[in-house]
Amino acid sequence: RELDIWLHLKTPPPSSAQHKTVTLVVTPFKKWCAPRDILYQQCRFSSKCVRRELFCDGRVNCAQHGKEPADELYCKPTPLSPISDPWTISDFIFISALTLLLISVILALSYAVIRRTRIVTKREHSNNFTQRDTAMIFNSVCDIPQDLLPSCPPLHPPPYSPM
Repeated sequence: RELDIWLHLKTPPPSSAQHKTVTLVVTPFKKWCAPRDILYQQCRFSSKCVRRELFCDGRVNCAQHGKEPADELYCKPTPLSPISDPWTISDFIFISALTLLLISVILALSYAVIRRTRIVTKREHSNNFTQRDTAMIFNSVCDIPQDLLPSCPPLHPPPYSPM
């Protein structure tokens, strides 16, 4: 077993009021890796390989042979996204409009149900004939006794054979 440690210490000038700190990064590595290895990537100027996610993470994980660390050299700068307020005025307008639309739909459906109920109720009331009304209608159409109401069969059925 072997553990390689690289220390690179920079001290601030004596006139600065910065605190002195030391950060020790311990990175496990493989002694070699294939070029198409999906988990490991080879360090520049070396045969050693470290995990791909450790490249461009802001910490030196490969041995440093020059001024620039090998695993932090060709990193694309990530633009800092501005921290925005989670709620903007357009969000409130959208939520208000959506709420108004939802209330309108609920009111329209309620009105349609109430109106439909009233129409059905009116039809039921208009179709409720009293026995006296039924007797008057049948008496005007059929000359039959009251005990045969409410049906009114024809007096003479039509013939089924040609005459």
